[in-house]
Amino acid sequence: MENAISQNAIAEILNDYKQIEELILPAEPSMAQRLFRNLKKMYILSCGSYYEHRIIDSLKCYAKQQSDKYKHRPHGFDNMSQISFYKLFNFGQSTSSIKEAKEFLDPFKLLGDACKKSIVDDICKSDEMVINMKAFEEICVLRNCLVHNDLAIANDAIESKTFEEASVLNENALKFVGYIELKISE
Repeated sequence: MENAISQNAIAEILNDYKQIEELILPAEPSMAQRLFRNLKKMYILSCGSYYEHRIIDSLKCYAKQQSDKYKHRPHGFDNMSQISFYKLFNFGQSTSSIKEAKEFLDPFKLLGDACKKSIVDDICKSDEMVINMKAFEEICVLRNCLVHNDLAIANDAIESKTFEEASVLNENALKFVGYIELKISE
C-alpha cells in the first residue's frame, strides 16, 4: 500500500538540512538556526505520520487476511477504515518502566493475546528493542504535541535535540515499526 508520507520525503528533509548546513549556516547563522528549528518540526511530523501509515496499513492487511480466511472480520476490526492510530496508543508521556511498556503495547491485543504477549516478551527482553520502542514513542509524542498545538512542550523537547539526534531517533523508531509490521504479518 502507498503511504501518504514516504521514506523518500523524510530523506529529502535530511538533504535539505545538509544543504542549509553547507550553504546558509556559514553566511547566515541565525537564519540557518531558524530554518533548522522549523525543519526539525517538519521532520518529526513527517516521521510520526509515516509510522502511523505503516502500522495502520499493516493492521488493515491483517484484518483483510483474517476476514478472507474466516469470512468475517476479527474482533475489534469492525471499522478498520476509521481506526485511529493515535487512539490506539497512549502517547501521553514516555514509558520508563516495563509495566508502562506493557501498557503502551496494549493495542496489539487486537491481534490476540498470544501475539501481544510475544511482542511484549520480545521487547522487554531486548535492550535494543526497548530503545527502538522508546524512540518510536518519543517521536509520536512530539508529533502529537505539534499537531495539537501543545507547542511549549514540543518546542522545548525539539530544541533540546540536534537534527542528528532526531535522525537517530527516526532510525531506531523505524526498526520498531519494521518489527511490528513483521509481527502483524506472521
